[in-house]
Amino acid sequence: MIVHNPESVGAPIGAYVHALETPANARLLHISGQIGMEVDGTIPADAESQARIIWRNIAAILASADMASGDIVKMTAFLVDP
Repeated sequence: MIVHNPESVGAPIGAYVHALETPANARLLHISGQIGMEVDGTIPADAESQARIIWRNIAAILASADMASGDIVKMTAFLVDP
């Protein structure tokens, strides 16, 4: 497995990683759950800003594996309304 933790995405905590890529000839990238947190650890109060950060982070993780949004096959979103 190849670990993907791009520097443009906030550092993972503990054993958590942002994504794992399967070996050659499989080209599967499993991206871990993302939150709307800036690299400096701040989290905007509004959902729109958080969503923009999440998608920016996903794009950076995909790019680190030479992939793009068109390579996404399945996505699960968990949205919370306080």
